[in-house]
Amino acid sequence: MQGAVRASYGQTSRSGRHPAADHARDARFGDLAAQISAKGALALALAGLARMPKSVQAAIETLHLLREMRRPSSHSTLVGLSGVSEVLLRGRRQAYRASTISGANGSDKRSTN
Repeated sequence: MQGAVRASYGQTSRSGRHPAADHARDARFGDLAAQISAKGALALALAGLARMPKSVQAAIETLHLLREMRRPSSHSTLVGLSGVSEVLLRGRRQAYRASTISGANGSDKRSTN
């Protein structure tokens, strides 16, 4: 396919492909950065509405999107990444509180004073 592209257009970019192929790849990664930002912000919004299972699922999906990004990310992903971090920290805090309140045997460890 690459040979056909080179033969039909007669030009290649630094990567050895047609410049349009590089542009299409860059556009896809640009969309990926926007998806990471939006999905991470969604995770945080769901956590703010006390919908933790859906919030954690959105955070996990954001991390999967981040794994697909093959080059260094841009500042535009910062909102999404901070949203994921906040969701995961909230989940950890809630799990800690639940374990200290109920204990391993189900007894209440809170003081009654």
